[in-house]
Amino acid sequence: MYRYFMENFAWSFSVSLAMEMGQINEIDQACSPLLELQTESEEVMGEAWHKSWTLIGDKVARQGYDDAAAGHGYTAGMKLLRACAYYQIAERLMVPGDHRRNPLYQRSIDCFSEGVKLSGHRTSRVEIPQGDGIMSGWLVLPEGPGPHPCLIYSNGFDSTKEILYLIFHELSRQRGIATFFVDSEGTGEALRFHDMKLKPETEIWAGKCVDYLENVEQIDSARIGIMALSFGGYSAPRAAAFEPRLKCCISLGANPVGDRVNPVDFETDLSSPEIQSHSVWLTGAESRQDAWKIFDSYTLMDALPALKCPFLVAHGELDILIPMEHAQWMVDMASNSSRAELRMFTEEEGAAEHCGADDPTRIGAFCYDWAAEVLGGGARTGPPV
Repeated sequence: MYRYFMENFAWSFSVSLAMEMGQINEIDQACSPLLELQTESEEVMGEAWHKSWTLIGDKVARQGYDDAAAGHGYTAGMKLLRACAYYQIAERLMVPGDHRRNPLYQRSIDCFSEGVKLSGHRTSRVEIPQGDGIMSGWLVLPEGPGPHPCLIYSNGFDSTKEILYLIFHELSRQRGIATFFVDSEGTGEALRFHDMKLKPETEIWAGKCVDYLENVEQIDSARIGIMALSFGGYSAPRAAAFEPRLKCCISLGANPVGDRVNPVDFETDLSSPEIQSHSVWLTGAESRQDAWKIFDSYTLMDALPALKCPFLVAHGELDILIPMEHAQWMVDMASNSSRAELRMFTEEEGAAEHCGADDPTRIGAFCYDWAAEVLGGGARTGPPV
């Protein structure tokens, strides 16, 4: 992974994400003032990070709206999508409970919504009722009338649908696959705006996504699968095991949480520096200890043997959070899957860090190629990735 900040993994991890979504000169403008602060106190670092990334987001958003006013829609749209990315990079490292988080996140969504419209993406916003709130998502369609195969793509521990969209949506389109990027329970808008906490029964929210997609004319209801990354390495196979309408499952990064690991135990080299407070926030626990107990109850022991559809685990050999043997364990446990396989990404080829953070396009391209084989994708409509 590119280490812009040699002394701060969480900052470098976020920079790596930003590089997949933005422009290097804008990213450097946000980061260069932070270099001398990367070992300061958490409070000092947090304020500086928020300020610097929000400023670059504001700058690029202003440019985008100016372009739109001048009638340059596509140029405006691309800038607004980058502004969304920078706002979310600013927001993702903020402490839970900070009153500035939700307004900043809403600003990012506003930029995203206007950006996809102006840039001509075949993308629509979807809102699915869930409990007392909604799960929101972005459905992106490839070219052509369809009906297309579709992947439901859900978040990890601290990612959002917009970040995943901006990194992966072109890989989807190029392979003739629709993707529904969704903020499921405990993530994105569901957590921030509707206080929708994480729950182990992921087949419930996944089933509601399938219910919606079955009524979309351009989607082939017989060719719907699910993909998720990081913590989603638990949620995707759990959902596919107990929601039979899902025809394939991809864990972009294994995560046998409860059976082999507990995120509350992670102490070093984290994408989020506030692992304990984030764990309490997304679970609704009262304390770190309570969050640990909640995560420890998550298990795939019953789900993996019940998984019948094709199952891919794509995992990096340098993943310091989830060792490779845990990824192999998940594949071995899926003994009734019609096609269970582990794809290891090595340090030599790249995408070897946690969820391929050092090269997400490489690992994402493999996963979408695999999905196209299993679900039947269409011809490429753009250059190979």
